[in-house]
Amino acid sequence: MWAGGTRATGHRTVPEVTGSLLIPPPPPVYRPQPIVETPPPPPPPPPPPPPPPPAPRVEAFTVTKQITGVAVGQGQGCNSNAPVTLTVDGNPVANTVANSQGGFQTTFPTGTIPAGQHAVVALCGATLNAVLDIVLVSEIGTPAATVAMILLFLLMIGWLQRSRVESAADSSAAESLVNS
Repeated sequence: MWAGGTRATGHRTVPEVTGSLLIPPPPPVYRPQPIVETPPPPPPPPPPPPPPPPAPRVEAFTVTKQITGVAVGQGQGCNSNAPVTLTVDGNPVANTVANSQGGFQTTFPTGTIPAGQHAVVALCGATLNAVLDIVLVSEIGTPAATVAMILLFLLMIGWLQRSRVESAADSSAAESLVNS
């Protein structure tokens, strides 16, 4: 190294460098950072499926008239263990309680219900409807006519028996005359 001044070299003059040379630091080397992909957050869990709909409630109601002046009301479709009130044309006639499956059966009197068609309703959380037909039964003939028919029948049987006995007596008499 040269200490100060200039130095002539052929055609040009080069300044002299005194001291130490500074070497610039090398340029930084680009080293790409690895790309770390963060996975997207998981989707939220789907909502639970809706509960299945309740089984359809079967509603049925029948009224059966008994000959003895009593009707039977039988139904299905009430609320479990609900009180049941039966009405005929809006008038209460019976009370009972539905079972755990919503069914019931009860009897009620029909003696004071007039002849005709009547609306029967069971109120038990549900409203169940049925129809009750009350029919007036009339008697054909009177007891006197029945007795007269029986007597006429007995007289006819007696007449036939008498004819048979007389016929047998006549034939035995004719036979005894022929044999003598």
